[in-house]
Amino acid sequence: MHAPTTDLVPAHEPAYDWSGWEKWLQGHLAIQHAAITEEYIETCGYALGVKAEELRAELQAEIKALELQLDALKTELKRLPAGPPGPPGKMSPVKTWQPDTVFYEGDIVVCAGNTFQASRDTAKAPWTEDWALLAAAGAPGKAPVVRGTYDPSVEYDQLDVVALDGSSFIALRDQPGACPGANWQLVASCGCSGLMGERGERIASWRIDRSSYVATPILSDGSEGAPLQLRELFHRGHLDMEREVLIESFGDALGMARNKLLDQIEPQLRKISALELKLAELTGATGILRGLQPPPPAKFPTIRAWSEDTIFHEGDIVAFAGGTFQALRDTARAQGAQDWVCLATPGNSLTVRGTYDGDGDYRCLDVTMVNGSSFIALKDRPGPCPSSDWQLLASRGSRGDRGPRGERGLTGPRGERGQAGDSATLVRDRRLGIRRVSRVLLDAADEIERGVERCTATASPPSTAS
Repeated sequence: MHAPTTDLVPAHEPAYDWSGWEKWLQGHLAIQHAAITEEYIETCGYALGVKAEELRAELQAEIKALELQLDALKTELKRLPAGPPGPPGKMSPVKTWQPDTVFYEGDIVVCAGNTFQASRDTAKAPWTEDWALLAAAGAPGKAPVVRGTYDPSVEYDQLDVVALDGSSFIALRDQPGACPGANWQLVASCGCSGLMGERGERIASWRIDRSSYVATPILSDGSEGAPLQLRELFHRGHLDMEREVLIESFGDALGMARNKLLDQIEPQLRKISALELKLAELTGATGILRGLQPPPPAKFPTIRAWSEDTIFHEGDIVAFAGGTFQALRDTARAQGAQDWVCLATPGNSLTVRGTYDGDGDYRCLDVTMVNGSSFIALKDRPGPCPSSDWQLLASRGSRGDRGPRGERGLTGPRGERGQAGDSATLVRDRRLGIRRVSRVLLDAADEIERGVERCTATASPPSTAS
């Protein structure tokens, strides 16, 4: 037996770096591979070109021979005598099968979705031996039904489409079971999340243009953002402030006018109450005097509507066809006989039609208004108003003179000082608005006071009979 031998390697020998040699070898192999590939492609191309030329020459020779044979056959066909023309071919029109109907050989019918052709003249049903089946009825089609998000507690049928976790599935049979599963087919899977977008710049500061009311944002990278047009916003805010000031001023002025009116009307109300008491006393005295007077005269008979098969007594008054008649005797005959006397014949009445409309259809005695004046139509379908076909009823009156200005009322208590406005213009507009509103309310209060005084002056108690 020989003892095993071992190679001794010095432990201190350093490992050699082969990375540079491997890179050189890979580059050299790549160059050789490219050269071999190019030479192979050129050789194959040349060989294919030579073979293609050979095949092209052979095919051209065969094609030329076939063309010569075709010309010879055409010449022979021209020499043959022409036969009789055959009947034009066409398919019989399709009919609907009807029971107890005779169909002839070759007729084509449809029955229950199937198509049959008669093999002989027959009146039998299409499924007998007298018919040949051309096309059988197909199974009824079924379209997918979208059922929304998948719900385990719901029963699904074949071709039902559901959504689950962003994906869509279609059922392959009725009662397919849990989804996803073997009885469900994936239609569309949920897409992956997109890449995160670039980080947007933040607003570092603002540049304000006070003359044009424009605010431009300055971003963190020094660029400018989209400018903000603030003129309309400030204008609307200014209008809202003015509206609030006017509403507040109007409410204060209205309260002052109301208090003034109540103070002025209260004495008149007391006078009216006293007049009502006197009127009640005079009404009681009138009732006592009526008891001493003779009984009132007989009243006019009640007017009744005439109806057939009704007996009317002497003196009865009835209305018929717009006229009024009184019975001369007990009668059941219609008006026009000698049993009745005519008290009033039917006539036309005025019809108020409002403001005149040039496209309106007007009739005789229609009343309309033009520019504050009233006109009445003298005939049916009159001409434009005003004209000879219209009669003036009432013309528009002139504007009355303005009444004398009333005495100035007492000054109310001074209100609390409000917050300062944005500009002197707001203060000036507020004062002008308050003055105008106060002047209008005071004029209205004076007019109401004068109307109450006129009503009080004209009111007088009724006189009693002596």
